[in-house]
Amino acid sequence: EKMRKIVSGVIVFLLVSVAYLHLYADADNETTTIVSHVYGINEVKETKLKVSVEKAKEIEEDLKELKNAIKYDDEKTALKISSRLKKEGIFSQKTIDLIRNQLQGNPFLNSNLTITNLLCFVLGFGGDGLFIYSLDILVILLLIFLLGWYPFGILFIMLFTAIWLTISHIIPIRFAMPLAMFLIGNGELLTAGLKGAKSIEPKNNETAAGLLVGFIGTIIDIPLPKEDGKERIKFFCIGYSLAVLQ
Repeated sequence: EKMRKIVSGVIVFLLVSVAYLHLYADADNETTTIVSHVYGINEVKETKLKVSVEKAKEIEEDLKELKNAIKYDDEKTALKISSRLKKEGIFSQKTIDLIRNQLQGNPFLNSNLTITNLLCFVLGFGGDGLFIYSLDILVILLLIFLLGWYPFGILFIMLFTAIWLTISHIIPIRFAMPLAMFLIGNGELLTAGLKGAKSIEPKNNETAAGLLVGFIGTIIDIPLPKEDGKERIKFFCIGYSLAVLQ
């Protein structure tokens, strides 16, 4: 579950569809059955709804508009359309919560990262976090470029990204990174530099996230056995960074 959340945090602008819509006409050509598949971590929930052909076209247009709203971070429009789709029986409250969480809580969805510290010493530690390194970022961007345009592309991107991150973290230690993303669910990242002493840690049960730019030192992140059904990654970081952004 933790890995899936991390993956979705990285490929933000492709997390624009939470259901797959398939339409097919009945014999009388006046009604249409909408079959929606909502993909969860361990299950796929199928919902069937019979509506008029005209209503089905309206729903299809709503889904297209919702996709663009999420892609361009238009929270007001996205939630408005989601509520309308809920009334139609296409979405559930969980679907709306998912969209709201992505728009409000996704640490990389908005490009408003600010500089936390400059030319600073960095010390981080915790039991629930992950560093995504420069090569990881390049691989994920390549997957987005190659698969992002295909039906179900988001699912394949999430799958291959999870596989790649697992492989890349077989060696749990790094010593220098031109660019590294960090996601901290339980722990703290301390910095001391030109902007004083600053601390980065989760607040209100939301994952703390940001970037290390020009890092030299040691980063260790080690997957641990699951606890309460959740994956854990213990991390430790010490070194110097040109900049830390959050």
